[in-house]
Amino acid sequence: SNPDDVYPWDWNFDIPNSTGYYEFYSIGKKSGSADETAPSNADAICYYNYTIPSAPVINSYDLMNSTGSKLNNATGLLDLNNEYYFTINITDSNGWTDMEYINITAWYDDGSESSTYNETAGGNLNMFLQYENTTGTANFSLLWPDGEAQLVLENCTETILSSTTRVINISFKPLSQVRWASSNLSWDGTQNTTNDDYSWNFNITVKDADDLKSWINDEYGVYKFTSHSLDQNWADVYAAPGFNDTSSIVTITYSTNYDFKMNIYFEENLTNTTWGYTIPIANNIYILADTDTNDDITSDITFLGIGESNTVIIFNESGAFHTDNISQTVKVQFDVFIPLGTLGVRYTAHIATKIIQD
Repeated sequence: SNPDDVYPWDWNFDIPNSTGYYEFYSIGKKSGSADETAPSNADAICYYNYTIPSAPVINSYDLMNSTGSKLNNATGLLDLNNEYYFTINITDSNGWTDMEYINITAWYDDGSESSTYNETAGGNLNMFLQYENTTGTANFSLLWPDGEAQLVLENCTETILSSTTRVINISFKPLSQVRWASSNLSWDGTQNTTNDDYSWNFNITVKDADDLKSWINDEYGVYKFTSHSLDQNWADVYAAPGFNDTSSIVTITYSTNYDFKMNIYFEENLTNTTWGYTIPIANNIYILADTDTNDDITSDITFLGIGESNTVIIFNESGAFHTDNISQTVKVQFDVFIPLGTLGVRYTAHIATKIIQD
């Protein structure tokens, strides 16, 4: 099928994809003459050994920081805003140039082990770390999300153990709103399984140039986290006895990694520190509903006294965990009534805001 009429007279041919001996002989053909008789023995013989390509092998893996492994709650859960790294020891028997991708995907299982990660980029319930080697140069990346995790590129490494084996470290930080996951506090220590509800599950998949793959699954937990701060003190209430005035608007910036409620209350009555004169909080201070339409205050609410037992709820059922922000804000403002018969002096009171995680 592919005659070669020019010296050195070589040709190509296909042989079956199977192991065996193959024999060859040539027959001379000359115009006007009978063809040469086939020889009783082969002119040449060769042995062909077909080897089925093998997938890369994950020799070992772990999720670690300086205190040790974080798999299966072995030495505690992950603290947000701290650095951790996946370490994977991999062998590709076809040589490391055959290795193309290490994909690490992590997702919160929400109590269902049948759940898999949502591939929509940017979702807080997901993380996708990748090692890519298609050009022969290692490239580390965080494919998604955008704001809930951070790739620590300077600490991502690969260590060459041999021509076929390397250790890959991919370093990252879970940020403030990566969802809390404590599982049921009785973790199964078996590796390569996901059988603890309400945990973070992850998958490590390695793929070579022939699209052959190996993978493992496991899980880890995340501690609860919350923070909140005020941009200023409430101030600027000036009113004569028998009249009202509104306070300045204060912005509360908060972050939490689990479903929550937010409360606000006065720790003490309004007090003049010089004379010791007080104005009761009860029935004299209101929190205004129109300051922020995103909270759960739908009408002005009167404080009925001091202390946590007289809390006003800023967020209740709608104070749900947000999957696409690291921090959120809510604006708060008061209306203060100055009773008749009080002294026209400066009064102060401590106010407390509290986030309660369900």
